[in-house]
Amino acid sequence: MTVDPEHARAKGLAITYEDHEYVFCGKGRCLDFRDDPEPFLRPGFVASMKVTRSNTVAAKQARSAFQGADRTLVFGADVD
Repeated sequence: MTVDPEHARAKGLAITYEDHEYVFCGKGRCLDFRDDPEPFLRPGFVASMKVTRSNTVAAKQARSAFQGADRTLVFGADVD
């Protein structure tokens, strides 16, 4: 699945938190983040129902790539 950040913004699936924008592929995750963002930001968080070694490594790599960067972080999909 691919998420277009502009399309996500138009659908209300973007949230700015602590000077970073986060976009989501669905309303459920967006609302979860809005209500309690801290679990999403913990090291090792995986935006998937099934935790595997490969997606845990990917989540850690994504987190380190975005720390300190002025970028958009997408939960639940790849960015176009």
